[in-house]
Amino acid sequence: MSVLNAILIGLATGMVFGFALEKSRVFEPGVIVGQMQLRNFLMLKIFLAAVITGLIFILLGGVAGALTYGYFDAPITAFFAEKGDKVGFDQLLGLPFWMAAIASALLLAALLWSLESWQSWHAETGADGDGLMQPRSNHTAPTNAHLTRT
Repeated sequence: MSVLNAILIGLATGMVFGFALEKSRVFEPGVIVGQMQLRNFLMLKIFLAAVITGLIFILLGGVAGALTYGYFDAPITAFFAEKGDKVGFDQLLGLPFWMAAIASALLLAALLWSLESWQSWHAETGADGDGLMQPRSNHTAPTNAHLTRT
């Protein structure tokens, strides 16, 4: 792959990722502050959804690669001669690749579902869509009424 192709692929990927982040409103200051205070998990949900989507595409790419390799074994093996052993996450778990990918996607999807069940993204974007959530307690903010003159 040439440097220009790598730059163009990186640019296209960045544009798609940036568009998705802009549409999800995770750049709003209220969302970022809420994530740091562990009150607003919209950013975590968006990133988990991206990881799950990536795992699905990796699984589909693995299936497409296996089919291609099955049909073009001899030329591919000659072109990509490897030296040494490579260890993947699936091999560490002792599972086939497809099973490790599906298990990881299901585990992350369960985490995402539990976070969404606990607090909906509608509540996390705030009434104005700026990420500023209402306080969870029913207490009112302290006033400075004792400082005013009568």
